[in-house]
Amino acid sequence: MKNLSIVLLGFFVVIFGWKFAHADEYEIDYAQSTIGFQTQHTGNDVNGVIGKWHGDITFSAQELAASAVTAVFDMDSAKTGDKIFDGTLPQTDWFDVKKHPQANFKSVSFEQAEQGGFILRGSFTLKEITNDVVIPFTLVEEGDNKVRAKGTFTLNRLDYALGQVADPKAAWVDENVTVSFDIVATQL
Repeated sequence: MKNLSIVLLGFFVVIFGWKFAHADEYEIDYAQSTIGFQTQHTGNDVNGVIGKWHGDITFSAQELAASAVTAVFDMDSAKTGDKIFDGTLPQTDWFDVKKHPQANFKSVSFEQAEQGGFILRGSFTLKEITNDVVIPFTLVEEGDNKVRAKGTFTLNRLDYALGQVADPKAAWVDENVTVSFDIVATQL
C-alpha cells in the first residue's frame, strides 16, 4: 500500500507539474525584428544585418526552465551595404555559404539577471563549429500580448574560423564581432 501511495503521488506531481510548468509560445514579427552585427576593419566600423532568419520561442519569466529558443540564420543574407565586404563574406575563408548556408542557435538555459533582465545560455553553430554563448537581454511588454527582446553579445570570429586564412592575427578585421538583436513577438 505504501508503494502504491508513492507511485500515485509521483503520478500527480508529474501530471500537475507539467500542467503548471510551461512556457508560452510566441510568434516573431520579422518585419519589426532585426539581427545585426558590428566589427571593425582597419579601425572603421562595419555594420551589417542578417536579412533572412527564423526562430521558435517559448518563454515564461515564471518558468525559465520550461523556456526555449532556437534560430536558423541564412548566412548568404548577411549584408553590410559595402560591395567589397558583401562580396567577401560568402567566400570560403569567411562564411563559406556554399558548404555552410546556415548558422544555428539553440538555447540551453535561461536565468534571471542580477541587474534585471535575463541571461540566455546556448550554443551557436557556424561552419560546423559550435561554441557556447552567453546572451544578456531585456524583455519589455508592449501591449496586445507583444513583447520586445533586446540584447547584445560578442563572438570571436577566429573561434569560428572566419578569416582564418586572410587575417588570422586580426591585423585588419577585429576578432570581436558584436551581435545585436531587437525582436518583437506576440504571445500565441
